[in-house]
Amino acid sequence: MRTDRRGAVRLRASLFASLSPWPAPQVRPFTDSLTEILRNGARALLTQAVETEVADFLERYADLKTEAGHQRVVRHGHLPEREIMTGIGPVAVRQPRVRDREAVGGELGQSRA
Repeated sequence: MRTDRRGAVRLRASLFASLSPWPAPQVRPFTDSLTEILRNGARALLTQAVETEVADFLERYADLKTEAGHQRVVRHGHLPEREIMTGIGPVAVRQPRVRDREAVGGELGQSRA
């Protein structure tokens, strides 16, 4: 089996990385009060940004109606809370769900025929 120089260098680099005597860096969350204030601010800012984006999205499709005359694109609760890693540590966020009541195949604009 023959490998070029680049393949050998990549193989060597991956072997050295796996044999490193130092543990992989781990992010430890801070627990001081200033960091908690920053995390709460980051959480509020992310929530506001996502809610604004969802409101703009719903407004863009507000003119779409179902055959019964109801709003076609609607809010549909939230996904489970998850953590996003930021520079100040993990921040828990909830992502709103949006639903197209007449979508087929999961794409907006594809309606049942």
